Amino acid sequence: MAWPLWQAGGMQVDEGGLAALERQGLAAMPTELGLDCFYRALNSSQSQLAVLYSQQTVAQDIINKVVGIAQETTLQKLPFVLNKAVVEQYLKQVFSDALLIPAQTIKLDAGFEKFGIDSVMVLKLTGELEKRFGSLSKTLLFEYQTIVQLSEYFIKYHAHQLAQVLGGNTNITASDNTDAIDLPKAQFESRAAEKLDDVVAVIGLAGKYPGANNTIEFWSNLENGVDSVGDIPASRWDNSPFYDSSRSEIGKIYSNAGGFIEGVYNFDSLFFKMSPREAEVLDPQERLFLQTAYHTLEDAGYTSQILADSTVGVYVGVMYEEYILYGRANTLGQSVATTGNPASIANRVSHYFNFNGPSIALDTMCSSSLTTVHMAAKAIRNGECELALAGGVNISIHPNKYILLSQSQFIARDGKCKSFAAGGEGYVPGEGVGAVLLKSLKQAQIDGDNIYATILGSAINHGGKTHGYTVPNPKAQAQVISDAIKEAGIDACTITYLEAHGTGTSLGDPIEIRGLCEAFGTPDKQFCAIGSVKSNIGHCESAAGIAALTKVLLQLKHKKIAPSLHSEQLNPNIDFINSPFKVAQRLLPWTPLYEGRQVIPRRAGVSSFGAGGANAHLIVEEYSKPANESVIHKGTPEHSHMIVLSAVDKPKLSELLGLFLQQLSSFAVSDELQVQNVLRNIAYTLQVGRVAMVERIGFIVDTVQQLRADIKRYLTGDEHVAITGNTEHELGGSTMPSSDSGLLAMLQEQAYDQIVMHWCQGVETNWQVLYDNGEIAAKRVSLQLYPFENEQHCIKTVADCDKNNNKKDSNNKIISNALSFEDVLDQLLEDVSAGKITANTASKMMNGNQRHDISGN
Repeated sequence: MAWPLWQAGGMQVDEGGLAALERQGLAAMPTELGLDCFYRALNSSQSQLAVLYSQQTVAQDIINKVVGIAQETTLQKLPFVLNKAVVEQYLKQVFSDALLIPAQTIKLDAGFEKFGIDSVMVLKLTGELEKRFGSLSKTLLFEYQTIVQLSEYFIKYHAHQLAQVLGGNTNITASDNTDAIDLPKAQFESRAAEKLDDVVAVIGLAGKYPGANNTIEFWSNLENGVDSVGDIPASRWDNSPFYDSSRSEIGKIYSNAGGFIEGVYNFDSLFFKMSPREAEVLDPQERLFLQTAYHTLEDAGYTSQILADSTVGVYVGVMYEEYILYGRANTLGQSVATTGNPASIANRVSHYFNFNGPSIALDTMCSSSLTTVHMAAKAIRNGECELALAGGVNISIHPNKYILLSQSQFIARDGKCKSFAAGGEGYVPGEGVGAVLLKSLKQAQIDGDNIYATILGSAINHGGKTHGYTVPNPKAQAQVISDAIKEAGIDACTITYLEAHGTGTSLGDPIEIRGLCEAFGTPDKQFCAIGSVKSNIGHCESAAGIAALTKVLLQLKHKKIAPSLHSEQLNPNIDFINSPFKVAQRLLPWTPLYEGRQVIPRRAGVSSFGAGGANAHLIVEEYSKPANESVIHKGTPEHSHMIVLSAVDKPKLSELLGLFLQQLSSFAVSDELQVQNVLRNIAYTLQVGRVAMVERIGFIVDTVQQLRADIKRYLTGDEHVAITGNTEHELGGSTMPSSDSGLLAMLQEQAYDQIVMHWCQGVETNWQVLYDNGEIAAKRVSLQLYPFENEQHCIKTVADCDKNNNKKDSNNKIISNALSFEDVLDQLLEDVSAGKITANTASKMMNGNQRHDISGN
């Protein structure tokens, strides 16, 4: 039981405290009355009760806040029936007085925006209504946008107050009026629903975000509460000519802040079989997403060859294409155009990997990438795809975006994205690229995939018409969340984390919380932690949804909830205490819920809302391995394992080995019975889940510790611990049994060195056959991703070329900066030697068929 202050209780307050309680209509409860309540409670069937001792109106206000739905007196207890028409006329008069317009000009079904109501006027009107009805949601007039809708709200939730303010009007006693509205009793029962059979699994994950070149670094930043927002780097543009702190100058930027990824122009063009010239005219977003797609497949343990017979879809969210704004480039006097087609971002991936499923780039503004995940999951459920790659990309490489956001005053002046915090006045733009690989859960379990989590449900919708194009609709947000929860078939009370959109505005955040409260529809308080990754990296716009989902997946993996930054002082317009949500202001353990002795899987919601009204929401659940999943048991025979890696050349292979060595420390296990299982999964993933490249190496080991030791010895010069080969030099030096039975025979004879040697020499090896007939299935695991070459590929702008090529002498005459034939020849020879271009390409360039940028860009 929850008790108020007792007059004779052991815990007392001073006279000042009692006076404060009395001013609020509260008082200390007499002991006799308290005992009576106690015995009544014992005889009731309720498991939890609260006792209030106060004036009736005060008690009613408290119930309204605690329950979340006003527990007004039912019609049967009122001496009259509320007449809807009278309520509408009353509200019209309130609006007329506040707006200083004639009441007869206010149409009942007209949207409030027709009366010139902006966000400032909304707060004023809300204040006027609070004088009559007590505390109200600051987002009320965003939820109910006509007099008709508003009157229905007050009749439903504030009937008692209406009875008081309208009590003198005899027209409200017409009990036979057809416009009378019954007041429903509050519903607290949770909806029981069966779990969906077509659950979608996340089996691959990769991304790059401000301050983090991969998801491992990203989690480290999230866990440690790192603010990765910084100043606009010079590699983007010189912001000094544009900067003006006044916020009033058209064409100026009043912020220097943003979340920026490293190496936005970096790309391994030769790895993806592109010339440097071809690569540099591509939008960097296209290049970044292609590399991220490759890493996502690697993380899942798949290659395009393995997926050749599968239908794989590609879905990417993209919002800005500003690389094209640089327009012409000047390379040796020749103008070069850049590409700017967002469809090419998805199509490039499908083309490179030879995927035949849907290939879609979409723009729903800030909800783009979460919408792609929704679409990809739907495609898998309806059989359109067997697997789907979904994600988004967003970069800031031209001042145009910042000028646009500054003109609309969307950017936070202080350079901080204060999600759900006091003082939030806008967002900070952020960059990012990320993707997930999806597959049906049933098939993922059969295939032994590494499952990060499952997507139980998802939904998208639009907010329709609101007070303004960029003004969100809390009812639509509530609906999209409710739809996702309904599809997931779960009780909202089992969702214990919510990754919110949380742009960090004084009005947008309260609207989001209001929608969430309506969607959850529960009287339970502060059981669900809430946060936003935007507080760490800024608003990644078209990549915001995939950044949010990535954060949730990493939190599930580590069973921790990362802190939402800058939230020391919460937004005063949000009543968190009386909501289901509590801002995660510090690193928290993510503890599971229990139903009796049964553990309820950790569940999270992920929201993403576009500025134009396009909304998306996902319900994500942690994956629990089946109890009967194969493990190594004591006495199970197990052979040595063949660990194989490859790269495009020897230096890159050494780099890969060094990174792999660092990761191996995370695979240390104390239970000897698990050692073979871990090593088996590592070997299997490297054998079937990596592209076999030119420079190859193999280790034959029995333990992870031995593998680490052998790699260390190899990197320090002892090449005898490994089997190596280069397929360009050594192919033909050995033969491999043509049949799978021959390969199995070699395995039976434990001729591991022969198998690895043949593979290192370039013989195609069907590794899968070694596992198909095994007693224990191997599983894919997340391993070190391939380290791409970080070569810059970017055009030179006309301004840069004018600056560099049109230097003037003392007589103000332009000095030509053209290069001699010998200079061009020398540069081409260097590029051929460095592997940047082929000899054939260089020959064509010298013959005048192509021009070459000698800067190496």
